[in-house]
Parts: sequence; C-alpha cells; structure tokens
Amino acid sequence: MHHIKGSNYLQGKNTYAFSYLFSKEDKSHATASKFIEKEQHSMNFTYSRKFINEISLISQFGYTFHKFKDLATSSQKREDNNYLYYISLRKKIDEMLSAALEIKHTNNDSNYVPVKYKKNNYLVKLNMNF
Repeated sequence: MHHIKGSNYLQGKNTYAFSYLFSKEDKSHATASKFIEKEQHSMNFTYSRKFINEISLISQFGYTFHKFKDLATSSQKREDNNYLYYISLRKKIDEMLSAALEIKHTNNDSNYVPVKYKKNNYLVKLNMNF
C-alpha cells in the first residue's frame, strides 16, 4: 500500500517543494526477507533559488520514519529515524555542460544498533547533456 502527496510552489526565482510518502509492506510483498512487516513515513522539503549567470542553489531536508517487525524478534519492533540534509550549488556553463558542488549528510538513528550510522558525501560533478 502506497500513498504519495506533494506540492510545488514557484515564486519568481524561488521554488519550494514538499512531498509525503506512506507505505506499508508485509513479508509476502517485501524485497528483503529479514522482516515480517515494514511501515514507512517519509517527508521531504526542497528549496531552490536561481541566481544570475545560470547559478542555482538547491537545498533539501528529508525525514523518514521506518517501523519494522523483524523475524528474529517478532514481538519487538525496530524503529529507524533517518535524516537527510543536502545542499548543491550548480552552474550552467553552456547548453550541454554544467558543473555542481554537492554536500549531503545522512543520519540514521535506530533502536537496532547495527543499522545506526552517520554519513557525509561530498561530490564535484560535471554533467554533459546530449
């Protein structure tokens, strides 16, 4: 079962976007066999701003809550709180070429210790469209 809601709002050079996802799976539909059922609530807020000279800034905050009923501990539910922070600065060089600097931080806080983590990604991108 999946329910998705979202909206975009454009105001001049600013764009705001919000989305919400709810999904629920049981073992018969799950892709992983380690749990009996999985419930997910996910929210994302994105803001982007276009500046002069084809430069744009994109920022995103995301929060996802997972609840699992694991096979190993069928009476206890595992809960994950996943936070995403993302920022990107992009420059359009010409019609075919653009460059970007991206920073992403992910934090998964869980009552199941083996899946707790914090991760930082730093990317420099060169994109070619043809």
